[in-house]
Amino acid sequence: MGSLDTGSLSTESLEDLNLGKISELLKLGITAVSFITALNSLS
Repeated sequence: MGSLDTGSLSTESLEDLNLGKISELLKLGITAVSFITALNSLS
């Protein structure tokens, strides 16, 4: 029972970490695109 619980928790934590990395990459991409569009509008 305990080993199964820890296993499920570890897998869930790994998925959470992956989702966090993906969300960070998406945020960076969105900020980069908005920054580029702002530069283009200025020029």
